[in-house]
Amino acid sequence: MKKTISILFLSFLCISLFSNHRQLGIESQAVTIHFGYVFDDDNIEDAIPLIGTYGSVINLPSVHHEGYQFAFWIVNGIVNTNPDLSQIVVTSQMRIQAIFKPEGKLAVVFADSNGQFIGVRFIMCGESVTPPSTIGYSKPNLIVNETRPWKDLVTSSHTLTNITEDRIYQLQYQVDEMIYYHISVDGGTIESEPAITDPSPQYRYNQLITVSAPLTKDGIPFSH
Repeated sequence: MKKTISILFLSFLCISLFSNHRQLGIESQAVTIHFGYVFDDDNIEDAIPLIGTYGSVINLPSVHHEGYQFAFWIVNGIVNTNPDLSQIVVTSQMRIQAIFKPEGKLAVVFADSNGQFIGVRFIMCGESVTPPSTIGYSKPNLIVNETRPWKDLVTSSHTLTNITEDRIYQLQYQVDEMIYYHISVDGGTIESEPAITDPSPQYRYNQLITVSAPLTKDGIPFSH
């Protein structure tokens, strides 16, 4: 069943969008802001798009809707974990969604490792949750973790059972196939952890290394 968004809520946002439009000192540029509302799995609505100004500040009010409780904001597809979020700066072609949960239920949000929104489930307190499919998700040289694909951002728990509060689970990845690289630095040195003593060392994918260079060489100061 469709839900009607309060005109007062949209009016407040319209006023906020056109205020402080030069706060960042950026030349005025029209930007379309799309607003959406997620009430449950099959009820996702879009409000009328608004035209704002690049660099302006949106004041996000407390959101209320009869029969529902506000849970999370999603800004440009990224789940915002800050419960006290009140303002955002307008950037190019923004999309802002408010996730509501039915009264008496919990909202369990699933996001990719970069925060990109994947889906949301609504459950009763103490229930288990069925996560969305991870088919098709990957990163360069990474695949979804085979044994523990989801991790709660607050508790770091990997379990999806006995959930008693709103949660955000993040998709976890593992190395698909270990790749090694040869790296050389002319006039400098490379340090790694753990240390490598091989005269022709190879460094594994995603390994942290430190590159150092002398302040001067042959009387010439280091530049970059």
